[in-house]
Amino acid sequence: MRPKVLFLDHTGALGGAELSLLELASYYSESSLVVLLSDGPFRLRLERQGVKVKVLPAPNMMMNIARKGSAVQGLLVTPQILKLAHQVTKMAREHDLLYANSPKALVVGALAGKASGRPVVWHLHDILDQNTFSLIHRRLVVATANHMTKRVIANSRASAEAFVESG
Repeated sequence: MRPKVLFLDHTGALGGAELSLLELASYYSESSLVVLLSDGPFRLRLERQGVKVKVLPAPNMMMNIARKGSAVQGLLVTPQILKLAHQVTKMAREHDLLYANSPKALVVGALAGKASGRPVVWHLHDILDQNTFSLIHRRLVVATANHMTKRVIANSRASAEAFVESG
């Protein structure tokens, strides 16, 4: 019997990370759910593959946080992130595992995993370095992954090495 996985992604757009998730979620489609924090063509692709999808629209302030953004942005959106995590926590209790597919999904999913007592796996698709993420965002993501996930899966050696170098 396959585990019940709650997949979490921040975007409804289609990109490489989402195509990777599409394949995995299709494999677990009978017992799992994909939660998207925004709607878009990704939801349609998932549904065509027979995957159950729920859209929990994240506030624009959260979705507009840039990788190179400031700590102030993160502090301002914290109450909204906590509210989303609370909603995900309720769904997580019906699943065996949370699978976060992006840094934003990681933050929400890690909080929900902690509150629900469910393990969290993060699929890292990004190179966490000073060229792509601000120092505060790198530290937040690395600390969250190190202290609140069961495993981190990197999509490449370069992603894995950058993650390790970031802490």
